[in-house]
Amino acid sequence: MKTILILLLSGLCLTASAQKTAKIYAKAQKALDQHDYYDVLDYMDKLPKEEKSTATYNKYMAVALDSLKRYGKAITYYEVYTDISHDSVAGLRLAEIRAIEQKRIAAWQAKLVRIKNCPKCLGTDTVVTESNCMQCGGNGQIRKPCSRCRGVGTVACGSCGGKGSLASQDGPIPCGSCGGTGTKQCNNCDRGYKDESCNGCNGSGRAVYHQKCDLHE
Repeated sequence: MKTILILLLSGLCLTASAQKTAKIYAKAQKALDQHDYYDVLDYMDKLPKEEKSTATYNKYMAVALDSLKRYGKAITYYEVYTDISHDSVAGLRLAEIRAIEQKRIAAWQAKLVRIKNCPKCLGTDTVVTESNCMQCGGNGQIRKPCSRCRGVGTVACGSCGGKGSLASQDGPIPCGSCGGTGTKQCNNCDRGYKDESCNGCNGSGRAVYHQKCDLHE
C-alpha cells in the first residue's frame, strides 16, 4: 500500500512539473513570435535542470541567441540540438553561423595585428592628445551664477533689511543706503555671474584626452 502511495505521489509531481514546463514553453513561443528574444532566454532559464538537456530547450536557446546575433553561444546550442534531432534545416543554419563566426574571429585577429603594429597608437589602441579644454573652451574659467545673489545681481539691503525704508519718529523714511529700493548691487559678482576656475583643466585652459585610435579600424 505504501509503495502504491509513493508511486501515485510521484506521478502527480511529474504531472505538475510537466504542466509547468509546458506553460513556460508556451510563453517562450509567444515571446519568440513577438521577437522578444531576451524574454525567451529568461523563460528558458526558469526551466528545471533536467529539461535543459532536451532538444526543445536547445532549439529555443539556439534560435534566440542566433536572432540576437550572439553566434558564438548559438553554435553550442545548435550543435546539441542537431545531434539529438538531426534537423537538416538547423544543420544548415549551424554551418552558416559557424562561417560567420570564423570570419568575425579572423577579422578581429587581423585587427589585433594592425593595432600591435600601429605607428599612431603604438599598440595601445588609444591616442593621447592635448588640446583646448572642452568644458571652458580654453579659457581656463567658467562663468557661473553667483552663489550669493543666485544670479540676480542684487541682494537685500543690509541697512533696511530689504524693506526700502527706515523707522523714524515721524514715521517710515526712505533708506538712504539703497535709495528706497530695498536692494543693493551684489559685490561678489558681475551682474549675477562670476568666473570660476574650470575643473576640467584646473584653470590651465588645456586638457589631456584619451581617444580610440582610428588608424587601424
